[in-house]
Amino acid sequence: MEIELEDEDLIKLYQGEKTPKGLQPSIGKSFLKAVRILEATNRIEDLYKITSLNFKALSGNKKGFFSIRVNDQYRLEFKYRIEEQITIITICKMSNHYS
Repeated sequence: MEIELEDEDLIKLYQGEKTPKGLQPSIGKSFLKAVRILEATNRIEDLYKITSLNFKALSGNKKGFFSIRVNDQYRLEFKYRIEEQITIITICKMSNHYS
């Protein structure tokens, strides 16, 4: 799958820059690991098979978005589209699951 990032801090993190202020460096490593898994996956449906990601469709005011777990506290929220048989994931933000 192809990845797009909307959040400026996540773009910097993806490009190998320092972890944004307020986040532990281990969160940056976990973020990159989650993105690499998304990149290596061929279809959205395959994410269900990786139970550690806790992949799910969001509901309520986040209907149309999906999430995967970065670690116990954070998750990536994204949407996806398919263009010419290529799945493109747009990561919108990394959110604190408990706030």
